[in-house]
Amino acid sequence: MRSTTLLLLASLFLWTACREEPLPSSPECLQIDSLLQSVPDKFRRANTLPGLCKACRDTHSEVWEDQKLWTNGVIQLIRSIDSFQLYPQDSLIRDAIDQSWWPENDVTGQFYIRLGWFLSVQGKYDEAKSAYEKARDLFEGSTRKMTSRPGRNIYRGLANIHTRLGENEEAIGYLQKAITYLTENEDWDALARTYNDLGIAYWNQSDLDLAKAEYEKGLALTNTYLADTSQAAIHARLRSTKCLFLYNIAQILVEQGQASAAILLIRQGHSEEPDGPYVSESYPIMSAAFSQLNQLDSAEYYYKKAFSELLEAYDSPYRRELSKIELALARLELQQQHFAQALAYTQRALSRVIGVDPNDWQTNPKPQDFTPEITILEALSLKAEILYTQYLANRNTSTLNHAAATTRLAIEMAEFHREQYAYQSSSLSLQQYSHSLYEQMQDILHEKYSQKASEAVLREAFLFSERSRAIILNQTLSKKDLAASILSTADLQRLKNLQSSISDLKNERFAARSSDDQEAVQAIEQELFDLNQDLNQLEAQIKTDARFQQLELAFSPADFDALQAELRRRELLLIEFFMGEKALYRYSFSGSYPSFKKIPINDELRRQFNTLNLHLYQKDSISNVIFAPDIVKAFASAAEGLYAILLADLLGSTATKQLLVIPDGQLGRIPFNVLARPTAENTPQNYELDYLVHHYSISQAHSAKSLLLTNPDVKIPKAHAYLGCLPSYANSPLPSVEDAQPVLQTLVAQFGGKYLTKEQATVEMFKSEAPKYRIIHFLGHAQALSDNPEFSWMAFTEPKRRSDCPNDQRTPEIPQSTCSMLFAKDIIPLNLNANLIILSACQTGQGKYAKGEGVLSLARAFRLAGCPHTMISLWEANFEVSKVVVGAFFNQLQQGKATDQALQAAILSFLQDTDFYDFHHPLFWANFSLQGFPQVIL
Repeated sequence: MRSTTLLLLASLFLWTACREEPLPSSPECLQIDSLLQSVPDKFRRANTLPGLCKACRDTHSEVWEDQKLWTNGVIQLIRSIDSFQLYPQDSLIRDAIDQSWWPENDVTGQFYIRLGWFLSVQGKYDEAKSAYEKARDLFEGSTRKMTSRPGRNIYRGLANIHTRLGENEEAIGYLQKAITYLTENEDWDALARTYNDLGIAYWNQSDLDLAKAEYEKGLALTNTYLADTSQAAIHARLRSTKCLFLYNIAQILVEQGQASAAILLIRQGHSEEPDGPYVSESYPIMSAAFSQLNQLDSAEYYYKKAFSELLEAYDSPYRRELSKIELALARLELQQQHFAQALAYTQRALSRVIGVDPNDWQTNPKPQDFTPEITILEALSLKAEILYTQYLANRNTSTLNHAAATTRLAIEMAEFHREQYAYQSSSLSLQQYSHSLYEQMQDILHEKYSQKASEAVLREAFLFSERSRAIILNQTLSKKDLAASILSTADLQRLKNLQSSISDLKNERFAARSSDDQEAVQAIEQELFDLNQDLNQLEAQIKTDARFQQLELAFSPADFDALQAELRRRELLLIEFFMGEKALYRYSFSGSYPSFKKIPINDELRRQFNTLNLHLYQKDSISNVIFAPDIVKAFASAAEGLYAILLADLLGSTATKQLLVIPDGQLGRIPFNVLARPTAENTPQNYELDYLVHHYSISQAHSAKSLLLTNPDVKIPKAHAYLGCLPSYANSPLPSVEDAQPVLQTLVAQFGGKYLTKEQATVEMFKSEAPKYRIIHFLGHAQALSDNPEFSWMAFTEPKRRSDCPNDQRTPEIPQSTCSMLFAKDIIPLNLNANLIILSACQTGQGKYAKGEGVLSLARAFRLAGCPHTMISLWEANFEVSKVVVGAFFNQLQQGKATDQALQAAILSFLQDTDFYDFHHPLFWANFSLQGFPQVIL
């Protein structure tokens, strides 16, 4: 401690002395010389520091007028301090920046690069990101061309921080910039390592193929330059980098189930560099491979070897990595049903990253101590899994209760994490991770419910089902978008800074508690209290905004008693599904006592679902044989089989004729109208089945909460009853829809209102006009994206002038310039007064609904914008059929029918029309999906 203090004083003395006139005297500089002698030889920078001090002693030298030399000298001194005292660097660097008398420029940027690196080592990622961004701005604003070294350090540093924060899109962008700089400067070793970083970013996006491709690029590059004798100077580093690629490719092979091939690659790396810097990192991969091969003793050996080497080398700065290895050991013990050992490993792993007793598995962290550390969530999730697996083995009620409590806490931690992430893919990735927790909670509560049909247990299970809704699990994105529009730029930055500072202080509090420094803990607690007060004031400002209040209502779970009362009043049967990996959980409410059922997901259910999916979403593959008896029979078997599994026991005992279905996951792809009661006919003719649409009016909703939301009754004049929109796609790869203009003319004459077409049908015109109308009818192309629901889009007429659309970048998912697209995230703030939105010419594409989020995203956005009902198309609509069904739907609405009954009547009218006998296959009429609570709207 004493040597560190001397170093700090001497460093500050150097900076202060150098700012004064006259220049430092010899005795002062001799003190610095003495200081340098105390630095171990292997850590000294002999060429720079002694030269700096020699110049300092020479009072005639103009060394202090050379900013670059001064900056390099200070950085070298800080690096020497780093050799035996890691943690005071940030204050030293900040002091150096403050005491530099030159204007900030690219030379000062070196300090910010060093600061960014140091803060990232401490886990202060938001602060580190700010430092790197400052360095980037200084270098990019310089008149000098950025060279390889700062370019790679800045962009790789930013990328690695974004990767740590789960912001993978941003990380990929920075890494691609770094690759450009490194290629131009022929920095091959750094280029190879950047390919490695890019592979990690793709890995974090769960795109293993792209990750492997980047690793293989890096491996090919290292092999090329290892064979080049002119690059001998960097061969040692390249050999280490090559082994890193071998290990990372091996990790992907393990994920892909190719454990034996992975082991061969790891052994190749060991043979090329037995004592290389990445050998210890290969051990967990080797362990996972052996575990996959069920060679558990070998797996345990390598995990323990990795743990001991990491502990010996680094200890506390790498507590996250130590925790992850302990969690891997816990999983091995769980595989062997060694529950006590598994819990012991998990508890120790948890204690390394948050304050809990490492020796008492019954203790869990408190929610107020949560920090944005994903390892805490991983440890809690595994602990919950161990406890529930133990319960299933021994059926001990106490163990079940512990499993329930830990799973609840893990879910709360997952919700906390979701609030930290700014990027959509990261939020969705976390949703996929945490969905297993919700499934486990459903299973635990169903287990309790099966033992005793308690309404309290059912209430809790339903609450967790509501919380897990795909629509709700992306709520923070919408809230952040609204916060950006509510707060000033300065307040928005202040909000971000406060959240970052609070997160950092929680980490510091954890470290202080670990060292029993009560005085430091109390000081941190006081600072946390003050920051939270400031944060609460900003959040209160956001929460007073009406748009935010609407979101809060939409995203809060439904009140159980209010829901029951509403269903009794309307004589409506609500059916909500939760879809897990192993089972479906079904809730039903009709005003009487609710029910809760578990439906196993077995091969038969998957087969029937896939058959239905083939007929409706992959129709081109069977179009030539669609009326073949075997094909018709297979479809009938699937439609009737799914009805028998999902609904038969429920609908057989209810008298209601109105169904509101809340699907989940892939059930969002199923039009429930096409499920069919069994018929006596072995092979029905022309798909004439006893479809549910013959007996029930069916609508869907995003969540039960949507039943309880009310919109203000805004008076709309008759002249504004209907707004049609027919964009032109003359300069677009999207097909023309201009043949639909007569439809709009008919509806305007029928209801009153107007339609926008050609150059009028732009995004800006739509946003201006839409809030004025009761019914909005969009006859254009739209696409729902499950991977990025906020970027689900509607395509409008492109602006005439390119200058009106500076961002003209297009992708396969966004085929037009972005200024002609209305994205889901931009629909929410529109403040609509419409009762109904119809998207009657949607081009949804294939494979966009794997998780069910995408299909709901546009309807969800319109609901949050104030419109309670949306009719969408689940797949690309047939124009002629769409014209007939939508026309009939409008007629039924005008006759005073509720939205669900109007759609039912329109479909039945179509099926009874002999002119359309050849279009009775459900792919022509079952694509219409009504989202929202059934209601009379005209």
